Amino acid sequence: MPPTPPPDESASNALVQVNAQSPFQTTLDLASAGQLAFNISLSLMRNLSHNRIDTEAFTISQFVVGRSLKWHEKGRDRFAQALSETENGLVNSVNRFLKFGINATSLQYVLQLEEGQCFAALCASLCECYTVDWTAKIILQLIKKIITENSGDAQLGQMSTPSLQAISTLVDRYCGLFATSRLGVMMEEYMTYDGHGMVTGLCRPRSNSSKIPKTRGISSPEHMADALYEIIQLSRGKSLKVQFVGGADAVAIAAIGVWLVDLPTAFYTAESQAPKLVASTHGPSQPARVVVLFSEEATDRRSLVQGRTVRLPTITDVLSRGKSLNPAYKVSGKLHWHTALSVAFGSSFKRLINMESNFGPALGSAARVFQAFVDGDDNVPADWRTACQTYYENSFGIDYVHFAFGQFQELATPKMKEEALACARLESYSEAESKFESSMFTIADICGCKYCCFNGTPTAKRTAATATNHAEPHGNYCLVALCSTVIRLVRVLSGIDMLGRKMCLNRSGLECFYNQQHTRLVVQRKGARNIEKDELFLYRIVEHVKVDKDAPEYSPLAVANTLFSGNQMNKNIQMSTSAFAAQGICCFFNILQQKEPRGGSVVSRVCVVPGTIEYRGQTYAGLGDLGSHQYQDAAPQRNPKRPEYCVPEKIRNHTRICCSTDPQLAVDEELVDQRSPWLNVGFELLGPDDRIISFLGPARIVENNRGQAFMAKFRYCLLTRILHAENAFDVKAVDGNHCRVGHGVMSAF
Repeated sequence: MPPTPPPDESASNALVQVNAQSPFQTTLDLASAGQLAFNISLSLMRNLSHNRIDTEAFTISQFVVGRSLKWHEKGRDRFAQALSETENGLVNSVNRFLKFGINATSLQYVLQLEEGQCFAALCASLCECYTVDWTAKIILQLIKKIITENSGDAQLGQMSTPSLQAISTLVDRYCGLFATSRLGVMMEEYMTYDGHGMVTGLCRPRSNSSKIPKTRGISSPEHMADALYEIIQLSRGKSLKVQFVGGADAVAIAAIGVWLVDLPTAFYTAESQAPKLVASTHGPSQPARVVVLFSEEATDRRSLVQGRTVRLPTITDVLSRGKSLNPAYKVSGKLHWHTALSVAFGSSFKRLINMESNFGPALGSAARVFQAFVDGDDNVPADWRTACQTYYENSFGIDYVHFAFGQFQELATPKMKEEALACARLESYSEAESKFESSMFTIADICGCKYCCFNGTPTAKRTAATATNHAEPHGNYCLVALCSTVIRLVRVLSGIDMLGRKMCLNRSGLECFYNQQHTRLVVQRKGARNIEKDELFLYRIVEHVKVDKDAPEYSPLAVANTLFSGNQMNKNIQMSTSAFAAQGICCFFNILQQKEPRGGSVVSRVCVVPGTIEYRGQTYAGLGDLGSHQYQDAAPQRNPKRPEYCVPEKIRNHTRICCSTDPQLAVDEELVDQRSPWLNVGFELLGPDDRIISFLGPARIVENNRGQAFMAKFRYCLLTRILHAENAFDVKAVDGNHCRVGHGVMSAF
């Protein structure tokens, strides 16, 4: 009779082969036809289940890929440093029910073997520039490649590969481990030598008649798996040198070789006569073992090494995939904060920054306009005051200008600072509006593209147009849309908190943010063929004045996730969502971790950390309000119309019953679909006898209390929707000539 297994607390978390001496472990056949059997302890299986990792995919990936890759000591140290940075990285929610981030303790259970660490490091490296789904496709093709190339191996010969879904769950668990490292920045630094000024052209929805802009392409998973296999061969000493011919994908694979295996690498551009060396990772004294020759179509036949050559041509069949959004067809890395705008937008940003006498006043006058929203200026249109929900500390006035120059140092030229600060100090809203319109009018006149001008002439309530302008933007980006992007980006970042993590913007995420502003510009210009139908430039920077259909920017969580992960969602998440995790980046409202009473501008801040959402050891994709199912496949909701009259005092008092108690968070699990498990959460509303009478969702609180500020000189109130039992009450509070936006139940938190 076999010995009795020990309890889970003392069980080993290691994964060992059958012939190893481990009598206290349960033996399971994890591969088809009995070709590969491992002993896995019950505690390890429990951790795999909690992390939603397929056991067969976990085992085969470690045995096939992890065992094949021999990483360098520097690669091991980089991975160990990434794990050490996550040890204290978990953020606890109210009552410590929920955790946000990367659970290092749970990962250590899963990554007991060195093979598992190698595989996790490889997945995390690929996720720095590819989506989780695309990385899973690459890993699956790599497993097939290794099995095919080693057909003589008795253990690998008849092994069946896992499904793409199983590999995807495994990759998703390791995504984000290198989010605070310099790997993504290093990748993008070398990718920029491809000369492309755009990275998201292939993932845009467009008709068959539309022209695809000159953009960075992407290679097929099969070709990338071939390149990764050569990196593995180099790490094992099976080959001496290799040459990659291609575009950004060749750089990404080579960068992984540098990061994990410490392979000397050189990068060449394909010049007309002789290839030109543009960068090297180890200096001229050490010969390169990996050579990258930039040739996106992989047509260059020149050989720079005496070894194998792997070509990574750009796939072209994705161009005929219809009109749907294809967020996977892009490759991009991260950007240094001090050069983010110039690298992402290239020559277009240089043109804009050179227009200091117009760009500076536009930035400063926009700050003064935002200040007018906070002051409740009577000259601001009523619907604008209703729509505006951004009142963070650095989102208006002089603080906005200083925050912009501190966040993006490339903006802080002496002339820009002088012009912006002068306009931010203008006496009235009317002056600021006039200055902004005149500055943007001049920028549009200089740009002259078909998106901001008609017949080469801007029509900002001043000039009638007679014909449509067909000129494309010089340098891929419209200057008016780019200026609006910078102004709104600063507003968004003023409400984002990285909680001490050193994270950088994703280039494709920044470009997707520009695409949203560009779409807004095109939609608002659509049909405007005369001055009566044209609109002010100021419409482009005031959020929520016109709700853009299916625009991910409608949710602050979606915006933050796009900027830091590059994840371009094809539909918006609903207002009832208080936390969202995708592509290794977790975004949640600050209310979930606040234990003391805070104002609306504090609890509505978006916290961004690497990792996912965890509850009782299991991972989840998002949090929805308890009792609400709006985040399921439903149409995006528009802002409700704010009330004009106060509700009875007794109703307002009734919604404050939780003011004297500590907030208690209730959690309920619900499976939205097989791939996206979600949680429903809500704060408990207690009656006089401490009995729970209802729940109040954190997202509902934030949505109706974002932008807590005084609205002076104007008896106007914003809506606070309180979910109580099965009814929704419209609540607002007036105090003399002042109004507190969202004042009411939020004072309890």
